[in-house]
Amino acid sequence: MPSTVSSRSFGSVAVTEDLIELVGPDVIDNAVAHLRMGGGDCKLCGDAIRPTDQVSMVARLTSAGDSIGFLHYRCGPPQTLDDRRSRRASLRMAEYLREVSANAQAFALIRDYPAPHAVLVVSAQTPSLAREENGDTTTPWLNLALEQGFTPIAPDVLDAAPALLKGWCLDVTGELIECGTDHLKLFSGTLDIPSGWFEALQAEGQCLVIAAGLGVSSTELGSDAVGALNALAAKGLVACTRVATGTLSRAS
Repeated sequence: MPSTVSSRSFGSVAVTEDLIELVGPDVIDNAVAHLRMGGGDCKLCGDAIRPTDQVSMVARLTSAGDSIGFLHYRCGPPQTLDDRRSRRASLRMAEYLREVSANAQAFALIRDYPAPHAVLVVSAQTPSLAREENGDTTTPWLNLALEQGFTPIAPDVLDAAPALLKGWCLDVTGELIECGTDHLKLFSGTLDIPSGWFEALQAEGQCLVIAAGLGVSSTELGSDAVGALNALAAKGLVACTRVATGTLSRAS
């Protein structure tokens, strides 16, 4: 757990400094003690929180008062949902959370059909969640992709055939892979490339880019990564687009 997030002890309960300032340490101590004695369920996935789980505290501010709940840390970071002024919750995060929620993880894969066959899957390393007025779950990270022109998709995600997104490009320079515009990078880093992926980029000049609001890692999920994407897509947490390739100069 990053040391820049204040913690209370239930296994490991992460609490942001702004939440401590908002409700006070005594309220937090009581909430954590209640969780320790009585247990609780994750406010996102609904599964029970076990004593060994890493846990995030979430506070919801409403016109009727404040309420504190908990998430598995894998489901979301500590956060404050403020819906006192609007039924649409707005997410307020400490500066640390703004930084980590902007970090992205990715993996590349090849699909059989349709073209383009090269696929780049990008997701947030640390998800931040909010609820829409209609009850749907959204994430600020995914909202960024939607604002840029990505299209929401439903299962099966590998059947997606979106329009080309103008101004966006996928570059491969040596071992560095970048996807985005001149001013915004959805992903920049190195990846393990499956056989045929780079060749498909060269032959077709395009790549399917899938953005998932919650973290999806091929390393962690193995062959079930696509299944995890489809499960998120069913909840409205996946979007995609098609981008042109730019520089393609792979390290020898």
